[in-house]
Amino acid sequence: MKNIILLGILFLSLVFARRDCLQHAPIDILGRTMRPEKHTYAISPFTHFYIHYDTTGNAAPDLMDSDGNGVPDYVDEVGIIADSAHHVLVDLMGYEEEPFDGEGGYDIYLTYYSSPYVYGYNYKDPYCTISEITNKNDCIESEGIWVPGASYLKIDNDYTPQSNNSNFGLSSISIMRITVGHEYFHGIQWGYEENLGSNAYFYEMTSMWFEDILIPDGNDYLDGWTGDLLDNPTANFDNTGSGYELALFGHYLSSFLDPKGIDTAKNSTIIREMWERYGSTNSNAFYAVEYVLENNYDISFIEIWTDFMSRNLYNGIYENMDNPFYYYIDQSIVNPIITFTTLLSDSSEFVLELDDESAAIKSFHIGSLESIFTIEHDLNEEEYIGRVAIVSSSEPELNNLFWGSDITVEESFKNAEVHFVYGIDGTPITLPIVITAHTVPLPPSNLMAVVAQDSIILSWNPSPGPGDSLYYVVYRDGDPIGVSIDSDTNYVDLQGVEAKKDYTYKVTCHNDIGESDPSNTIAVTSWPGEENVFISKILSIYPNPIRKSQDITILYALDSDYTNPIIDLINIRGEIVNSYNLSSYNQGWHRENINSILKNNPSTGLYFIRLQPEKGSEKTTKITILN
Repeated sequence: MKNIILLGILFLSLVFARRDCLQHAPIDILGRTMRPEKHTYAISPFTHFYIHYDTTGNAAPDLMDSDGNGVPDYVDEVGIIADSAHHVLVDLMGYEEEPFDGEGGYDIYLTYYSSPYVYGYNYKDPYCTISEITNKNDCIESEGIWVPGASYLKIDNDYTPQSNNSNFGLSSISIMRITVGHEYFHGIQWGYEENLGSNAYFYEMTSMWFEDILIPDGNDYLDGWTGDLLDNPTANFDNTGSGYELALFGHYLSSFLDPKGIDTAKNSTIIREMWERYGSTNSNAFYAVEYVLENNYDISFIEIWTDFMSRNLYNGIYENMDNPFYYYIDQSIVNPIITFTTLLSDSSEFVLELDDESAAIKSFHIGSLESIFTIEHDLNEEEYIGRVAIVSSSEPELNNLFWGSDITVEESFKNAEVHFVYGIDGTPITLPIVITAHTVPLPPSNLMAVVAQDSIILSWNPSPGPGDSLYYVVYRDGDPIGVSIDSDTNYVDLQGVEAKKDYTYKVTCHNDIGESDPSNTIAVTSWPGEENVFISKILSIYPNPIRKSQDITILYALDSDYTNPIIDLINIRGEIVNSYNLSSYNQGWHRENINSILKNNPSTGLYFIRLQPEKGSEKTTKITILN
């Protein structure tokens, strides 16, 4: 049993070795740092790096020297990629050079790693300008300069086992290049902040991110590293794992959020800005991330974190960036975040516990029936931040992503998922949410009526569905009286409409499954017969206010037959601006277009419309005219 345990420990140490690639240089019994001893070294083409290696033994690289320059080809390749990493980080992206260790260039040591899970290490090796002094206090007391962030690298001498273990078929040279870029960036990071504290995840996040900046097609940063993030998406940002899994977030920041990095992440400055803030404040990495986002990009951390997490729900659906959901092309080759869905059959009320460092997630599955859903929150929108993601891998054209709010989704869905990904920029809260699936149509809305001489004309706003073949049923006084087909949202009631009688109307919508709830109910008084009109008056003028480009209608009543009823347009000084002879002069109600009353182009202002059935008899109402 003891041997089994020891073997298990050994296996885990090998598998997770790279998860601790930040090391302190070993020390001797006198407390002095000890660097590896190698047979020889070569200087990189741009002289910034010294590559130390053995010429014999199991740590020696392949000694083939195809160009005859006296340096093994493998060592040449190490120097070339190291120079490239320095060029990209320092010359192109603006990072400060790594702290100088007192002699030569930056040191890289080739060694032998038998495990396919070990890639390399960065060793922090504090340096004093006075030789033989390795203690900070002694260095300062001796008037030396203490350089706490000096470092060196150890990498594998051939990366054959690592290459054989690559899920992306990476060559040993590719893995070496990726490793050098990753570990060298650590050397630069030490110059900004050499005290790790609880912030090692930030060092690893940004080094893993840089791998794909330096070697865009490498994808080693995805090779088994993303699981801690994608499998546990509700963890705090600074506690998703060891940081290796957060490289995707780095790409979200540099290639999506930072407008300077959209064309190429090498133009992005956002990660460097975070390192500069972290190094200058000596606080912690998370505060630096928050500060840069809020002050340099005018956005809160939780806003981008929930957006980032929600976009990872679409991983693997699209093959390219021709969609509104991807922040980085490599989303096409990784799995989506893992959530646990609940079947949404009707209505579900749930709560989310929100904070400012993590995403709270609730997921639902919509079944095989076409459904439209509504979302209602029990708090005002300013009290939470969140994304609602609709995900359908079978019908990606229906995919949608929007900020959380009270809403009725316009499209209908089946066999899709709905995800709530929320947080809050401030004090933690509990957020109640209700989501309701509607398999029968949602009701039509805004039912209105126009009264005519022998009928009542109804109109309404259409139902959003769901369903492809919707039709409407009109109810009068609670009884169905007609059907409007082909999604026609108008109906004329001609069925025995009696004069001067009160009616109520409502409308429902039908699909293949059933009938919606009714629309709003309206009360209407029918057009009176002439024998029921006992007074002359202006019933209404619409629209009011009147714009000269609109049709103007007057509804008026005459208590008897008249010879020549007229209307006058009168300004506020009592002057007649225009007069118009009405065409209807019999007893009863009448409706008439009176656009010509504006033919003299009256100016904007308050006016009066006066109805004169005959001399000495007049009725007046106010209107407003707008140019």
